[in-house]
Amino acid sequence: IALFLAALLAPTVDQLVRPDGARDCRRAEQRRPEPRPGLPRSLADVAAFPRRYERHYLDTFGLRDVLLGWNSREQWLGLGHLPVASWESGRDGWCFYLGEESRAVHRGLLPFRPGQLDDWVRRLRERQELLAARGIRYLFVLCPNKQTIYPEFAPATWAPLGPTRMDEFAARLAAEGDVAFLDLRSALLAAKAEDGAGDRLYTPLGTHWNGRGTFAAYAAIVARLQAELPGLVPLRR
Repeated sequence: IALFLAALLAPTVDQLVRPDGARDCRRAEQRRPEPRPGLPRSLADVAAFPRRYERHYLDTFGLRDVLLGWNSREQWLGLGHLPVASWESGRDGWCFYLGEESRAVHRGLLPFRPGQLDDWVRRLRERQELLAARGIRYLFVLCPNKQTIYPEFAPATWAPLGPTRMDEFAARLAAEGDVAFLDLRSALLAAKAEDGAGDRLYTPLGTHWNGRGTFAAYAAIVARLQAELPGLVPLRR
């Protein structure tokens, strides 16, 4: 009975002891919490107050950060699925971002529409010419996502069925010949050959490359620029 009562009272005690900022969504969810509404000053404010306060409360209630963390761990570690709809769990504890139709793009199900590649090439030429007129050299760099470099960790539902947009784009730029570009896939795949246990180029639970991936990309960019700027000296790892 005592433990049950303590569980009921714990959120209220936490709300009284800790400030709202200690448990809101700013750090973990990368968004601003709903602000606490002020006292209503009109009839319309009175009508809107319950709804506004509820949104504030849901972002700041007692033990919010602790309970959401426990829920996520239970779902991911206990039940084997992710607690958010925009991610899908892959192999060996990796997860992959589903937003912006990432899976369909990776599978080759969303090729460029007619005219889209023409628009890209035209825009890149405009940018390159604009900068050249100011004495600036321009290099367009294609950065691959995690599933391109580590498809073996992607879920089975991500199996490629055709060329990706990146394949189409790189082939088109290579065919044009007058737009300076660098495709980082080969550099990152070469760096991947040096992977060790638990030492990869991308974060298993995120979308971004880590320090090793960043350095591999940096080294490839500097090497490409050295052809025109031989004075560039790359930093050592």
